[in-house]
Amino acid sequence: MSRGPRVPTAVARRVTALACERFVREDIAWETQRSRYAMTYAQQRAPRGVEASTRVVGGVPCLEMTPKDARDDAAIVHIHDGGYCIGSPRNARAYAGWLARHLSVRVVMPDYRLAPEHPFPAAFEDAAAVTDAVFAEFGRVALSGASAGGGLATAVAADRRDAGRASPDALVLLSPWLDLTDNHVWDLELASRDPILTPEWIAACGAAYATGDFYDPRVSPLLGSVAGLPAALVICGSDEILASDSMRFTAAVHAAGGSASLRVVPGLWHIFALQVGTLREADRATQAVADFLGGALS
Repeated sequence: MSRGPRVPTAVARRVTALACERFVREDIAWETQRSRYAMTYAQQRAPRGVEASTRVVGGVPCLEMTPKDARDDAAIVHIHDGGYCIGSPRNARAYAGWLARHLSVRVVMPDYRLAPEHPFPAAFEDAAAVTDAVFAEFGRVALSGASAGGGLATAVAADRRDAGRASPDALVLLSPWLDLTDNHVWDLELASRDPILTPEWIAACGAAYATGDFYDPRVSPLLGSVAGLPAALVICGSDEILASDSMRFTAAVHAAGGSASLRVVPGLWHIFALQVGTLREADRATQAVADFLGGALS
């Protein structure tokens, strides 16, 4: 990790809140939300020594981060955030690029179809197809996902388990959204501290994607079995209304005899880890991910 200047946490929190007020809104059109989110991340770049390119993987357009010394025996599939309705792989260029450079592996990020134009199971099918293709190309594969992408990563891992197919070597979940049946209005004090998400926006995204299939474990992985999933690292902030999903998932994995490590960072917000390079806590979180995946993919 470079030692350049970092934004103070309080300043980053305020800037993040102001930016998200422009697109995390259930009262504006999805296309407007998407364009504003894209503008917010327009200046994000891959780190030096990492090439960003596009290619079709498993029939799905993907953004791939490739370091100069990329291994040919391992890769990471990272699935982006956005409530299934907004966002793109470009949101995670800094995070994915840093992992690619640090671990000398390619990071493949599916540009999956978005709701409401493409409701469930479109995003799940795209994520699964890319994972299948990456498994066919590389010997070892780790799955990573942020927010809705964390739900997709978990669902894909569980689906592979149920089908008796090769399991990912590791699972990284950044502020995962794992239960779409929970509207999160039960903790108003926590909702008031969340600088990004609102229960209303979460409900709008869930309705657009699930279209009534909220209890399908491919939509809400917490409602299915978590037994037999790969070892997981889960990272979230204490000030996000989805924090309970991370805690419930970790507890369920432990109860099923599996391995899951949970890091709840005090005072931090939803998917803060993607702000690597500008937020010191994000640098530390990404270093923890790199250490975890380095062991899993070695």
